Amino acid sequence: ELRIQRGWRDDELVVMYSGNMGLGHLFDEILEVIRRQQEKGPQSRFRFVFYGGGKRRVELETFRKNYPEVTLELHDYVGEEVLQEHLRSADVHLVSLNSAWDGTMVPSKLQGIFSVGHPAVFVGSETSSIGQWIQESRGGWVVAPGDIEGLEQAIKEASDPAERSKRGEAAVIFSEATFGRGENRERYAKWLARDE
Repeated sequence: ELRIQRGWRDDELVVMYSGNMGLGHLFDEILEVIRRQQEKGPQSRFRFVFYGGGKRRVELETFRKNYPEVTLELHDYVGEEVLQEHLRSADVHLVSLNSAWDGTMVPSKLQGIFSVGHPAVFVGSETSSIGQWIQESRGGWVVAPGDIEGLEQAIKEASDPAERSKRGEAAVIFSEATFGRGENRERYAKWLARDE
């Protein structure tokens, strides 16, 4: 329903970035892929949508100004009350993290994405927490920073509904086993009760 309200067609692959656009995130690779997709003309059925804010949002605004013909939507954050429906409205999600921030920052958006059974394309280090979770779960794709061709290939693979479905199912299974409140309550209880 939300997808219909937003005017997104069923024959489009909606690629969404939702959340903070901060200093630790990567956008150059993503914007270059968007620019290349636009060059392919009407046969390209990709819609890139960004929801959120942060210090690097201005880069997306500048890009949209410089390339007004691209299929790029830029919106503000959505409210928590519609977050799950919002995440379900996309086909595949983008997550990024500059490798320099590994070990100091973990984008929290992956938990929400996986919980609604959708796959993610992560631009970042495969040794980061996000990279490890995606590889372990098989719930998406990990693309090295700077690998524009790799990102294009991941998005191309994500355009296959069967592949998305397979990775989305893996994502939700991993989410329930790893990010669930019950499991994490137990982990915290054991950690707090441990002997020094």
